[in-house]
Amino acid sequence: WLVALLEARIAVLRDDAPKASVAFEHSIATAEGLERRRVVAEYAEFVRGRGDPKRAASLLEEADAAATPTFRSFYARALYEAKEIVKLAALVERAKAEGGALPDWALLAGGNVALLQDDLPAAIDYLGELSRRKPSEVDLRIRLAQTYVRARQITQALGVLDALRDGGHAAPHQLL
Repeated sequence: WLVALLEARIAVLRDDAPKASVAFEHSIATAEGLERRRVVAEYAEFVRGRGDPKRAASLLEEADAAATPTFRSFYARALYEAKEIVKLAALVERAKAEGGALPDWALLAGGNVALLQDDLPAAIDYLGELSRRKPSEVDLRIRLAQTYVRARQITQALGVLDALRDGGHAAPHQLL
């Protein structure tokens, strides 16, 4: 399985998608246990990057990615890009049910789901927590400001934008 995986990685570097797919599939067929699931996750990320998030999500479901915390961020991204919002919401709920602080991927996914469902208070909660964790993520903070605007919370939106402007984190074109 390892030789096939290395062949797949080389094919990816050479931009030979057909050969990479064959090698990934051979590696998956011969690997077992956690190694197999890791190869599936890598293949799914390759497939997603090539523009097929539905196939990536399907591969990750076969590998039971929802049950493996290290694979959930890949799975969440594939579900979002595949527009599988119900499954994505269930994945976030699963993370919430486990207790403790939500991982970054779950905050972003929860914010995305909330925005799509027009649940602006929840979106603000998710995106606000994530932006507190990642204050240098300009695009995230702009998204939070946009969400405040949608929720008609102008003072909070201006506060986010002022902090971006004053902190020198945002390029002028990002604040237009």
